[in-house]
Amino acid sequence: MIAEADAVDAITASDLIVLLVLDYGTAREVLDRVTGEDLAGRTIVGAMTGSSHDAIALAEYVHGRGGRYLDAALEMYPVNIGTREGLINFGGDLDAWDEWRALLDPLAGTSVFLGTDPALPAYADAALAGGFFNVAMGGFLEAASFATRVGLSLEDLRPFVRVALALLEDHLLNHAIPAIDSGDFSTDQATVAVYLRAVRIWREEMIAAGQRAGLMTANLHNLEIAESAGYGASAIYAEYLTSRA
Repeated sequence: MIAEADAVDAITASDLIVLLVLDYGTAREVLDRVTGEDLAGRTIVGAMTGSSHDAIALAEYVHGRGGRYLDAALEMYPVNIGTREGLINFGGDLDAWDEWRALLDPLAGTSVFLGTDPALPAYADAALAGGFFNVAMGGFLEAASFATRVGLSLEDLRPFVRVALALLEDHLLNHAIPAIDSGDFSTDQATVAVYLRAVRIWREEMIAAGQRAGLMTANLHNLEIAESAGYGASAIYAEYLTSRA
């Protein structure tokens, strides 16, 4: 590890450079300060949150200056860096990944190389950190706001949260993913129609209590679309088929 007072000095003193700055524009500004052929042969890892277009543009810029590029999506909080709870998705130059994996792996408990397309980490970030984790967190906060408004305590929520997380892990890994992979959405458990009826009741309870129920309303909308498409008797995982515009 090399400590330098100036970013340019740090880059020119290293063969592997991990950029974790505000955004891709800032990363480009930092690299613009490195003159001449000083990026040639070096591996740049961009660990900023941004779009797939941002990642592709920075990769092309680095390649144009003779360097190699890996994009990295940090699927964790800063406190989780270097711990087994952390996950980083990488994408980009395969030779660079093979060369530097031993140094990059310890940054998180799990490191995944998604492929040679530098846009893949941004796609995974939008899907998993955004579409899944962030929405799930928002769902809990919406639920907690309603629960405490109608007289439940936060402590009352703890037992269900523990059970729900275990159920969710089981359903996603052992049922949802296999169903999507096989295309078989048959079930002898709760169907889309059953969920739809329940969600209508739950949403009415929330709204009657003075809640906005934004995520519950979006959930209702998705279930209505799935039922209208003919999947009322299917497992809820059939929503996968109607989620695309």
